[in-house]
Amino acid sequence: MKQNVVIVTTGRTGSSWLENCFKDKLGYNVCRISTSELRGNEFEFLADTDLEQRIEFLKTYKTPWVCKLIVDDWDYFPLHQLAEIENTQMVWVWRKDTVDFLLSYAMGVKTRVFNVSEAQHNYTTPDTIELEPWQRKEFARMIEIRDRHWEYYNHLFDHVLEYSTMFENNPWNFTAGDALGKLNKYTPEHIEQAKAILETL
Repeated sequence: MKQNVVIVTTGRTGSSWLENCFKDKLGYNVCRISTSELRGNEFEFLADTDLEQRIEFLKTYKTPWVCKLIVDDWDYFPLHQLAEIENTQMVWVWRKDTVDFLLSYAMGVKTRVFNVSEAQHNYTTPDTIELEPWQRKEFARMIEIRDRHWEYYNHLFDHVLEYSTMFENNPWNFTAGDALGKLNKYTPEHIEQAKAILETL
């Protein structure tokens, strides 16, 4: 029997690629219980339920399923309750390179294109990155919440995937071409811009 999968991550870590690999290569059902991902899809009916009810729904959802949780949605989501679901493995996905992480975040908020599937054929990486003060605070908050979750819940994870190596090295032998590809290409100028922004955080 295939194990259900809970992917725990912040945004901008390659988690959509991983989720799509489970869906497209292994035939997993995709389930949404994260508030930011409920609107406008088949799981929107869960938007008015509390977390306990969403977890109960997950326990009865058709298996095998993959569920991605964006941990910048909630502080201290009760991950231990998900880890206790029968036949379920927990996967932590993160991006170690903070410069690369900020670039990905900045490109997304600037273009409003976050995945290859959302890009038009004429998409090109913007030459400059710009972040409003509130967006800089949001990025810093993402890192803070990520670190708090890892500190508090790291013992629950069956697998830990880091962005720079996960496309070539993961327990399920997924390859980079199995799902969504990489969207942006960064120049040395992009990297210098990102470093300058990071110095202000």
